[in-house]
This record gives sequence, structure tokens and C-alpha cells, in this order.
Amino acid sequence: TTTSSTTMMHYPNLTAWLYDVYGEEETKLIEYEQLKLQSKQEQYKNLQHFLDWFRANFPYYYDKCDACGASERDNARHRQHQQEQQDKDEEEDNNSQQEQQQQQEDEEDEDDEDDDNKSFLGYVHPRNSELLGKASRTEMYHCLECGAFTRFPRYNSAA
Repeated sequence: TTTSSTTMMHYPNLTAWLYDVYGEEETKLIEYEQLKLQSKQEQYKNLQHFLDWFRANFPYYYDKCDACGASERDNARHRQHQQEQQDKDEEEDNNSQQEQQQQQEDEEDEDDEDDDNKSFLGYVHPRNSELLGKASRTEMYHCLECGAFTRFPRYNSAA
């Protein structure tokens, strides 16, 4: 289950949060007292499992809309596939001079178009609740699907 990093503030410490979100048994396997009893191979396996879980649930790159779940990264791949298919279809057709001229104009304006399709707006000052979690900055995203704004605080402290 993906859990927002802001909800961690409702727990007394990181371990309590991990017990609830990652699982008590899994968390105990990566605690120091238990790790030191394990073989190096077991340590690696248990820590790798935790890191894989963490990376899947809390990716460094973030652009999912909190309102509708749309992802600019996923949408960009879809648009690229559509553009590749469109380019292939155009190649199969006999291009008229008008189509060739339009294609040149599109290529000249391509940089401007790409700038219009970005959801990352920039950094803003963290809210008080984000500052309590020791966020150093907050990223702002604008959803191109539903128009909602999503805040993504970057926390510097796990405690």
C-alpha cells in the first residue's frame, strides 16, 4: 500500500511508522539487533527487499496527481508512442507540399510545445505541517489531465 510521506507525522517515531506501513515482521528483520544475527547473505536479502519496497512506494521522481492519479511521465510515453505512430503513417502517405511545409513549421515550434506539456511548476516554501516533518522545500505539480495542483514535500530527516 502506498502511503503519503506526510502521514508519518502521526507516529511517535520511524520504527512505529514502518511497523504499520512496511509490516512488523519485515521491519524487525532489518532492525540492528536482528540484522547482526543474520548471515551477510540474509542481511543483503532483507535489506534489498526493504529498499525495493521503499523505491516502489516512494520514488524520488514524483509527478502523480493526488486528485486523479495521472502521471505526466506515463502520459509523455503515451504521447511519444502516438507521435511515432503518426510519423509512421505520414511516411506511408505521399506527402504533399502542404504537409511537408506543415511538418517543418511543427518542428520549428517543437521546443515551445514541449514546454507546454510539463506538469512540474517549481519549488515553493513548505507549509507549517511540512516544516514539522522537516521538509526543506516542496515541489508543485499541475495536473494536465484534471487541472489540480499537487504538493510534494522533500523531507531531510527520517526522525
